[in-house]
Amino acid sequence: MLFIVTYKVRSENIVEVWNRFTSGNPDDEYPESVKQICRYHGVASDSGVVIVESDSAVDVSRWCSNGPIWLN
Repeated sequence: MLFIVTYKVRSENIVEVWNRFTSGNPDDEYPESVKQICRYHGVASDSGVVIVESDSAVDVSRWCSNGPIWLN
């Protein structure tokens, strides 16, 4: 199944989030059961959307709750 996850980055985390988005492997941010399909960011804003694929809505929900700084 595909899931749409929207996010808004807290202002105190924006620099760290930008650094993470521009370096490293995005796949490292996801559990094995959740695969990133695409991620779009509002260049002039602090929000965006991620499309992920998973067989488990529970795993996606857990990832959103315990995931990377840009989702918390």
